[in-house]
Amino acid sequence: MITYGHFDVEDDLFNLWVCLEGTGMKAAKLRLNITKTTREVYEENKIYIPAQHTAQSAAEAANRWIGVCDKNHPSCMARAAPPPDARMPTRLLDLGTGDSTTWRIIETQQDRVPYVALSHRWTENTPTLLQKNYDAYCDSQQDSILPQNYRDMLDICRAIQIRYIWIDSLCIIQDDNGADFRHEAPIMLHVYRYAFLTLMILWEFSDSTVFRDCRPSTIARPRPQSYKRTELTETDQESWYTYLKNLVISEAAVPSKDSMSNAHNYAFVRVENTGSYNFDVNNAPINKRAWVLQERSLSRRILCLGNEQLYWECDGQITAPLIANEVSPNGLPSITQRESLCSLSGTHSVRSWNSLLEEYTTRQLTYEEDRLVALSGVARAVAKLTGHTYFAGIWVESWMLDLLWEPDRARPESARAKPITMGVSSMTQTHMSTFIKLQSE
Repeated sequence: MITYGHFDVEDDLFNLWVCLEGTGMKAAKLRLNITKTTREVYEENKIYIPAQHTAQSAAEAANRWIGVCDKNHPSCMARAAPPPDARMPTRLLDLGTGDSTTWRIIETQQDRVPYVALSHRWTENTPTLLQKNYDAYCDSQQDSILPQNYRDMLDICRAIQIRYIWIDSLCIIQDDNGADFRHEAPIMLHVYRYAFLTLMILWEFSDSTVFRDCRPSTIARPRPQSYKRTELTETDQESWYTYLKNLVISEAAVPSKDSMSNAHNYAFVRVENTGSYNFDVNNAPINKRAWVLQERSLSRRILCLGNEQLYWECDGQITAPLIANEVSPNGLPSITQRESLCSLSGTHSVRSWNSLLEEYTTRQLTYEEDRLVALSGVARAVAKLTGHTYFAGIWVESWMLDLLWEPDRARPESARAKPITMGVSSMTQTHMSTFIKLQSE
């Protein structure tokens, strides 16, 4: 329901600010920009959002963003061709061709093929590669032996015509006392950085499908390129307000011409809302994990499967990474941020690194001794891009600034991570194992 709202009119542009009492955990504050236009322009520009996604519809959305990415984003394309020293994952899942419903583990022998990488949060239902099932998994296995949410990922890969996918739990042996993990961990820098696409399961779906009913916060309609300016009368304003109030509450898929005072006029709605992105993506359970910060920042483009809709992240233009969703497919407002290798390799790389490190120390790890390991991939990538020298959480070129850290005492003691015991300095043990922030100037 609408808990409060107000509106104003600028020529034929109608602005409505509303606070919607959302379902579940959130309430959304929205600004809707609405214009009148013709049916012809409406049909040309309307954005279709399905009532419920399938692997095919998710792939179609991904392919639209990929097409824009390949054509217009130099930062993304700069990483499209891996350098000669780039490592392939040791193993991949081969999903077959055509209408295949089977998969198998293959060893790549470093032969380069396009593949998708999966970023996900482990649960008790996560499928794993073990010594006892290794040989069996190298033969064809039915998709049906996997939980439904993993089958969904395989279906998306097939729909975008990518034959191979890397899933850490199925491509790294999990019961050999960490031997295979120690071999594969340094390669993860390359796994995510040079993947064709990263799929991210934002929420814990157990073994159910990730394709839930789509509940975008409002109807997305781009503002027409040209339109006739007309001054709205007080009667028009009142009818627009009544119409929009009903529109938002009912979440109608397409404006009905019968609800308009003029049967030949249609409404375009442009939403300005970052709340859904922050809630559905940044605050999702997966983005509380330290390993995922590395996966997300290394990936050149990510399709995020959210609770309400699909989200897209990529490096975009050189100075402006792209963050989009189905409601705003051309990009969310610039106040949303994506920490990626673009920001970590530019003129403000030190500041960006400190921001990432501050965020990283709030993340959770199952094994605290992995904290430096989980950051090392990003550090190696930044070192290669900038030529700087990395040493246990600091950079030699900015070591004085990098030592200006202090515990974030605003957080309760119980929320802080426990100290780690590794072969690193006591300073690093203290600062890398608690919530920290850069000291104010």
